[in-house]
Amino acid sequence: MKVSIKTVLIVDDEPLARRFIKDCLAPHKDMEVVAEAADGVDAVSLIEELEPDIVFLDIKMPRKGGLEVLKEIVIDNSPAVVFATAYDEFAVTAFEQEAVDYLLKPFCHERFDEALDRVRKTIASRQLASTNQSLRRLLRSLTSKEPIQSPPALDEFVIDESNQLRIKTSIGTVLIEPSSIDLIESDAYLLNIYTNTKRYSISGTMKDMEQCLNPIGFVRIHRKFIVGVSKIKSYKATGTGSYELFLKNGRKVLLSRRRRSKLDALIKQLGH
Repeated sequence: MKVSIKTVLIVDDEPLARRFIKDCLAPHKDMEVVAEAADGVDAVSLIEELEPDIVFLDIKMPRKGGLEVLKEIVIDNSPAVVFATAYDEFAVTAFEQEAVDYLLKPFCHERFDEALDRVRKTIASRQLASTNQSLRRLLRSLTSKEPIQSPPALDEFVIDESNQLRIKTSIGTVLIEPSSIDLIESDAYLLNIYTNTKRYSISGTMKDMEQCLNPIGFVRIHRKFIVGVSKIKSYKATGTGSYELFLKNGRKVLLSRRRRSKLDALIKQLGH
């Protein structure tokens, strides 16, 4: 049976603390440490770039603390976060921000394994919820005789009967020809849609936009970016575990490692 590998980012300003977490992870063959960071600023950058499944995060660090990191990550499918810290007074705040567990230093391997079990259950629960949502959407499509690829009714955007992307903006409803879209970029709680000539900003999530556009030749390449497959020129490795993707219009964006294989499969499928 193939093991599903989960990617891990370790964030702590103490090298020995990072080493101990790596040692705790070593017996778990379903875990892969993809990067380490010594402060919160680098942590935010690496989370955006590498899209780890799990983050072990210290509280007090130079430049930006762990709680600030968690507040700054306004993205879909956020990683499962376990705080590992010597400060017990932040536990309530950490759980209010939906941390999976709170490891109080010094902790032992057994306590670490308990936290890892919680992480696995949390990730499995999220995946099940996503699957159930997709099944409900499929059933609703079948019973209502709507096209299966149609997303749920959305207030801000939808593909209409003529295969146009209909969006609601501050100035009213706009119809966009999908072939004119180069890129959709997440900007906190807004989505920026870049076409050949204009930029539109609307409310919404990348997850919903991904479901809306995937059936018509678009692919999510990063937490922050969705692109039209026909608009891609090339991509290359950066040497940090991710890739730079170049669009035909000259723009350069990040392609995460975990999404590259899906992109390759779609390019092959569509013959680009």
